[in-house]
Amino acid sequence: MKRSVFFMITAVISLLLGVMCFVMPEKMAAGFGMTVTTLIIMMIREAGACNLSMGFLNFYVCNDGDSKSMKAVLLFNMAYHALMLTVNIYGITNAVMPTSQIIPVFGAHLLIALGFLYYALRVKITPQAG
Repeated sequence: MKRSVFFMITAVISLLLGVMCFVMPEKMAAGFGMTVTTLIIMMIREAGACNLSMGFLNFYVCNDGDSKSMKAVLLFNMAYHALMLTVNIYGITNAVMPTSQIIPVFGAHLLIALGFLYYALRVKITPQAG
């Protein structure tokens, strides 16, 4: 798959998830089996803002060529999803994450993190003269 297609897919996922978290935090909380509180709503909206921002970033760079900045964007995305794996593991080991969410959520973060790592390792940066 071309890097631009991967970026576009992850942009769409991030934008959709971000909008859902930002606009419907109560439904998102209920979907994850959380007790809906004002704090939970705020935290889910914060996650939504992060996902919206990441979606816009991935959309805007999807057709850019290799550069230090492109590598940084790829590594940022990889780091985000790798860190989310640790959050998922915490949720699994503390029985906070519903069993039905383990494979789709953990699997998605793992595959996306590996995808961003793959594309980051393929970036060719030419040294600048002078």
